[in-house]
Amino acid sequence: MQSWQSLRDAAYRLALALVADSVIYAEVRFCPLYHTRQGLYPYQVIQAVLEGLRAVPELKSNLILCMMRDFPRAKNEQIISLAQEALDRGVCGIDLAGDEAAHPNCEFEELFALAKQRGIPFTIHAGEADSYQGVNDAICFGAQRIGHGVRSAESNCTMKKLIAKQIPLEICVTSNFDTHLYRSPEEHPVKRLLDMGIPVVIDADNRTVSNITVAWRARSSLSAPNFLQNV
Repeated sequence: MQSWQSLRDAAYRLALALVADSVIYAEVRFCPLYHTRQGLYPYQVIQAVLEGLRAVPELKSNLILCMMRDFPRAKNEQIISLAQEALDRGVCGIDLAGDEAAHPNCEFEELFALAKQRGIPFTIHAGEADSYQGVNDAICFGAQRIGHGVRSAESNCTMKKLIAKQIPLEICVTSNFDTHLYRSPEEHPVKRLLDMGIPVVIDADNRTVSNITVAWRARSSLSAPNFLQNV
């Protein structure tokens, strides 16, 4: 996806798939800098994706631009600037993605302080490959929601913070099995987190990796609807 047309077409096909999955609003997150290897400027990447999404009027959509943990600081600052320029014009915020274990959230405090200063909303991947401390950092930075966050269940203190601030966790059950974070439904903490009063939404994570949809038309028994009967 290194040309305007390929990006537009991919976004268009994604929008059609989401509508078929009964989605009425989507926030599509990706890193625009990954799509500049053949000469596109980042703002062209963003516009191509928005054009593809908006070609399906049944779906309301925005973009979340991802900073990457392995990027040098200058590139992540560029993501913040791109988000600021397009905020409320198709972009609704930023995220931090990548190898959480190798680059924990504590390394990115200054970047999120900059985003906060510029009035850019943000979500943060946390509490998946790293411990609950990554969730504590995300809460401290001011994340409005947290991607994954399942390892919050390992700390009563972290869970209390999530409850007090009503910060939702975007829990991706199938992905957690695919990455071997948990090996059985009994191990997975989603039910406990819900019972504690933490806001939880069930998500698909990367649909192309886990081969699953938001409607849970799943590929395996672990991610079939009966797994969530008691959630």
